[in-house]
Amino acid sequence: MTGIVLLTLGIVVALLVLVYVRFYFFRKRVEDHVESVSSVLLPEKPAGWKSKTFTEKVEAVENSLSRVRQLVDENMSLKAEVNRLRKEVVELRNHLEGKVGEL
Repeated sequence: MTGIVLLTLGIVVALLVLVYVRFYFFRKRVEDHVESVSSVLLPEKPAGWKSKTFTEKVEAVENSLSRVRQLVDENMSLKAEVNRLRKEVVELRNHLEGKVGEL
């Protein structure tokens, strides 16, 4: 009876250790990924970057990513405005060429 209890307890402990090890390596991979992304988004790391917690680093990367998205949106709207102005310039040029042709 005690042999079965000890065997069951050993299996449970082994499973808990396995889950912990898998979680540890998963977290390590995520931290490495955050570091690689942060090196792209934050070429100049803020002061105290090494001492920041994982959550603070993720928040900094998310903020930078949000700023990049905002800049992309602004860029797209500026491109649309430039295209609209180009069409307007072409229309004005055609109109002026028509007026010059009439003279």
